Amino acid sequence: MNLQKIQALAFEEFGTELSLKCSRRHLVYQRAVYYTLCREFTNRSFAEIGATLGYDHSTVIYGLKLFDNLKLWKEKRYIDSYKRLKKLLTSLKNNYSSYMTVAQIYKTRYIEVCTENENLKYKIAQLSEELRIINS
Repeated sequence: MNLQKIQALAFEEFGTELSLKCSRRHLVYQRAVYYTLCREFTNRSFAEIGATLGYDHSTVIYGLKLFDNLKLWKEKRYIDSYKRLKKLLTSLKNNYSSYMTVAQIYKTRYIEVCTENENLKYKIAQLSEELRIINS
């Protein structure tokens, strides 16, 4: 797994450029998620991880400590994003998806969700018909 792929996935998840030189809470929390994922999925140093966003190693260390506090503070949005990204990165690491681009991964997932949606619509129609018969 490389840092650029993790950064691209984080950008897709948050919709924000993580390298912005801004200390707004949401950006700091998003970078903390990114740093944590980089440490879990790569063997890169703090300095290398920080350099991808234009920060130094001490900022990465701070972000990693901050991530632990996100759990404590119950920052659900960021913890949920972390879990989604970790799941996606794990699947990339463990199977054929590692050869797919980020866009292909999302397209595949979109197709799966659309298929599931159609199946659920069909089930609703069947249940509605059964309910209509029961009520008549």
